[in-house]
Amino acid sequence: MARARPRAPRLAALAAATVAAIASPTASLWAQAHPTSDGPTGTATAVQIADSLLSAGDVEGSYAALEAQLDRDPDDFEARWRATRAALGLGIAGATHQERQTRLREADAHGRELLRVRPDDPEALAWAAAAEGRRALGEDDPRTIVELAQEAWDLTGRLLATHPDHALGNHVRGKLHQEVARLPAWKRIIARVFVHANLLGEAKWALAEEHLLRAVTQDPGMVLFYLDLGETYRYQGKTTAALAVYRRGLVVPNRFPIDSRFKDTMERRIATLQKAAKAR
Repeated sequence: MARARPRAPRLAALAAATVAAIASPTASLWAQAHPTSDGPTGTATAVQIADSLLSAGDVEGSYAALEAQLDRDPDDFEARWRATRAALGLGIAGATHQERQTRLREADAHGRELLRVRPDDPEALAWAAAAEGRRALGEDDPRTIVELAQEAWDLTGRLLATHPDHALGNHVRGKLHQEVARLPAWKRIIARVFVHANLLGEAKWALAEEHLLRAVTQDPGMVLFYLDLGETYRYQGKTTAALAVYRRGLVVPNRFPIDSRFKDTMERRIATLQKAAKAR
């Protein structure tokens, strides 16, 4: 007997479902990350779903999935450090000052929660320091800026004392050296008098280079690390070294959606430095 053919309505429904899944992969992931009940999310965990959304370029969706998971379990360490990372990315990429400031404050809040859950964990120390340091760059009040930077300084000091080659820890420490070393001497003196921040008297260009170079060495796939190392050279007038680092960063494959923005910045820096060299 001949096998019965599937009925047309079932074929049509299957085709429609297939097209929908192909056309909107993030929508399917979003549904899994936001279950309609308190039961399991299905075959993938919330963190896996968030990672998939991030890989698909949906940083907002990834962040929302992580926040939903943290509403269910505030002590989920894996979700928390990813939420810190996502909020940092959204804060850097924000279209307005207010949006950037809001996201960076959220990143800082997540970082502090990481320290609550695991106060001595190296990843907690690193991401909390990264959030505080980056938030400091987006704040308006001088006292708040210095206090956040000092907190990030203290956290990286704790981290690097036991994990001296930690890539993110070295990057944050190097960035702090860079930003403070850029300040005019009189601003550093006044800030030390009123805020009593140790880093204001300890920051050095040589240490900025050392830490940022170590970060690149330990994680050569992080585009941001090349940008900040190149900037450190550029601020000091080390044009040849800056150009070499920017060019190295441009050939590194993108790991995160925001990496394209970092590469755009490096391309502009290269163009500006080359133009200045020709004008001499």
